[in-house]
Amino acid sequence: MRVIFVGGGTGGHLYPALAAAKYLKRKEPGAEIIFLGKEKGIEGPVLKREGFSFQAISAMRPPGGMSLKAVNFILATGKGFAQSASVMRRFAPDLVVGTGGYVSVPVILAACVLGIPALLHEQNVIPGRANRFLSSFARLTCLSFAASAGRFPKRARLKLTGNPRASEVAGISRAEGYKQFSLDPRRKTLLVTGGSQGAEKFNKIAGRAIKMLSGRIDIQVIYVTGERYYDMVKKELADISLPTGPRLHLYSYLDRMPYAMAAADLMITRGGATTLAEINALGIPAIIIPSPNVTENHQYLNAKELADHKAAVVFKEAELKAEALAATVASLIDNEGELKLMAAASRSMGFPDAAEKFYECMQENLSSP
Repeated sequence: MRVIFVGGGTGGHLYPALAAAKYLKRKEPGAEIIFLGKEKGIEGPVLKREGFSFQAISAMRPPGGMSLKAVNFILATGKGFAQSASVMRRFAPDLVVGTGGYVSVPVILAACVLGIPALLHEQNVIPGRANRFLSSFARLTCLSFAASAGRFPKRARLKLTGNPRASEVAGISRAEGYKQFSLDPRRKTLLVTGGSQGAEKFNKIAGRAIKMLSGRIDIQVIYVTGERYYDMVKKELADISLPTGPRLHLYSYLDRMPYAMAAADLMITRGGATTLAEINALGIPAIIIPSPNVTENHQYLNAKELADHKAAVVFKEAELKAEALAATVASLIDNEGELKLMAAASRSMGFPDAAEKFYECMQENLSSP
């Protein structure tokens, strides 16, 4: 199988594509794969590290309204279309896979014009503008949430598969997670992360909440702050009664996040779709503080899906106080029965076999309709 993947700008678009590509290589070691993406996006460095071929194309975020930026957008998209078509003529892919983001628009359109089957994946409850638009042209759009189905054009073909990234964490055991961080299996583990970049208000609230909990409940904490906020959080937690090391594991960035998640009894996190897919695959009870700085408030709507299934507690960042967060953590950690119910509810929403489901969709959409 020869496949072109496109999806970038953020990890939420890139990592599902990367998970699908890695799974394809495991199933078909002879598969040939090329990634297309933005030259200055996160795609290049990540894909180089993972050993995948990457080619940059022109792309630009669509502006609102008519302006000079709109003209530049049309020109950039046209250039990206031509670049994509050129790659496709040389590479002759059997399939083109898009996982969202504006960089996918010229690529998927080029595939459709050239008669190459196109497959999409949507991570969020609220589909992104690119996927909403492209779904009318693609052979199939795969969904992470059933609730997304009514938000696409009527002519779009849809299938619920889950997020391929979930399969990468589903096989990790709690024992493996505990071993990675030298954790005490007799204590509950709280994992805190505001995403790879971190967020100031999230960290201020979470840091104060952890400080309030010190001495009140017997827990061990893995806290990933993001590069910019490590010193701030370290200073906040400098004098708490959880000693750094065995009980408090503080990181600016963590490349072993799947192991940290596998070890967690409770997680405080943002509402990014890929993170929530991983949470559901592992069945982790969660306290979700969605980022307010995203399009169409999609993180809140992602999180609400988990809350509606009793798998998570959701707080709006603007309304949240550290005292309320600390009280919620303490209440859940002290209630083993509630944690088990939340874990079961979370697991029931998960797709640990999402990568296999997506691979099957890839195979099914190679031939002509």
